[in-house]
Amino acid sequence: MAKISKLINTQKTKYFWLYIVVGAILMIVSIMLMPFWKDIAPDLFFASYGEDFIKIVVAGVLVLYMFGYLLKKLIKTSIMAVKVLSIVEFTVLSLIALGCIISQFAVFYLDISIILALAVWMRGLVEVVRAYLYNNASEKYPVSKLVIAIVLITLGGYVFASNVITAEIVLWVATIFAFIIALIIFVLGFYKNPNTKKTKKK
Repeated sequence: MAKISKLINTQKTKYFWLYIVVGAILMIVSIMLMPFWKDIAPDLFFASYGEDFIKIVVAGVLVLYMFGYLLKKLIKTSIMAVKVLSIVEFTVLSLIALGCIISQFAVFYLDISIILALAVWMRGLVEVVRAYLYNNASEKYPVSKLVIAIVLITLGGYVFASNVITAEIVLWVATIFAFIIALIIFVLGFYKNPNTKKTKKK
């Protein structure tokens, strides 16, 4: 119990039932969004909800990435060429995130693999340019970061060309991850029940 408490807050509360209810609802929703419904029961009203859900998730992840990481990088960057590339990257990702939302209304189609490939490839490209400009200055760019940047460019190009990461795969990953989080919240509700008696060691 002590080890669990270090990882997750298991403090007792009278609102323990809220964790159980929320966890149960999230588990049901994550199961409803799983892609297998289109194969076994395509007539269900929620069978295609997963496809719309994943686009919203991708848009949300892009926004978090842009404002949580990329914007900070952009502000700290002093090299003008890297700053310009970062602005282009920020702009393109903003348009893609907006496109993910607009595509919910069936105006046009956005391929998830192309979105992910483009985001990864652009990040690698910016870092390679940064490394080149740094190595021409007094401050050297870390080799490990350069290797990661080259891997990102290669990975982005491969995903773009092969279309190996489909919307269904991304949806499976997202829904399974959501189900696990929901299950943790659900179980946590029972740990937080103040009526639960602690077992005494003999």
